[in-house]
Amino acid sequence: MENKTLIEKSLLNNYDKELLINMVNNNLYPKNLFNLSIFSKLGIEYKINNYIYIKYDNNIYFYNKKINIWMDNEFKLLPYSNWWCDTDLQRFINHINIYLLYIQNININNAIFITGNFISITKWFNTYGHFLDEISCLKEFLMNEEFKNNYPFISFNLNINNIYNNSNYKDFCDLLFEKYYDPINDLTKVNNIIIIKHLYNDVTFHSFSKSVTNFILNKININNEKIFNNSISNEYLFITRGEDPPHLPRNLKNKKEIENYFLKKNICVFNPEQHNIYDMIKIIKNYNNIIITWGSALTNLCFCNDNSNIIILKSDSYKDENIKLFEKIINDRKLIIHIIESINNIIEIKYIDLLI
Repeated sequence: MENKTLIEKSLLNNYDKELLINMVNNNLYPKNLFNLSIFSKLGIEYKINNYIYIKYDNNIYFYNKKINIWMDNEFKLLPYSNWWCDTDLQRFINHINIYLLYIQNININNAIFITGNFISITKWFNTYGHFLDEISCLKEFLMNEEFKNNYPFISFNLNINNIYNNSNYKDFCDLLFEKYYDPINDLTKVNNIIIIKHLYNDVTFHSFSKSVTNFILNKININNEKIFNNSISNEYLFITRGEDPPHLPRNLKNKKEIENYFLKKNICVFNPEQHNIYDMIKIIKNYNNIIITWGSALTNLCFCNDNSNIIILKSDSYKDENIKLFEKIINDRKLIIHIIESINNIIEIKYIDLLI
């Protein structure tokens, strides 16, 4: 379907349709997207370091948990409160149609009202890597003097039955924040909110700073959870993952073969999905040689020792992803990276043997 037809069939009003067609025709989409009437004009945009954020003060703003968006008191979208604004036109139209249908049935009498100064990043997915990345961004923000009196508004459901021992989402929030708000109601009403732009392929994506890592390590030590053994092992650690969910093939075809090979060589095979975050961080800190699979697991590089040797096994499902997505984590810790690409989604043992 061509762009004009796609826009004309959308639920946008005529003014927005005309404006959006003009943007597309003049290569201004999505740059000028927030000019559409469906977006709120109440906030003021600022920049701090690499982050762009919009601050909304002294008004009524709604967070809708079901469709994961922030709205003003006229139910107009708050810019940067949804990840699909910077995506392709088809995806934008699909999501905006859902939004326009949904707001017709919003009942503000069901909203829970909380007061305070809140900061939010709208989630990408309910996956470990994205979650860890975004709450670390929130923590980095809150370590700035200007924002120390703000509280994170967590747009993830922390109690869902998910990967990483089910409880690790909440554990990370408990480690990083003294206080945070985890919405339990479909509709939450606040009086002050900051929305941070934090999108895929943006400079702030996967930007887990060492200051946040050090904060976590210090917090664990304070709570008497010893991180280090007496000596750091020169052996290898293999960080694997569990079985694929039906909707998201991520694993190598010969994952079991690789795991069994490592076990025969007395290489530790560690699956974080079967352990809590304290065990995961402690075991990573005790190795300088780590083998790891591509994907969300690469976010765990933020816990590696400086100058560690990292071998990454890359399955076909990630063949189009570039290591640049993780370069801030890698560069800050001076990690030495080796990538083994799969062929037909298989990595032969002989190629791993060449590096260990």
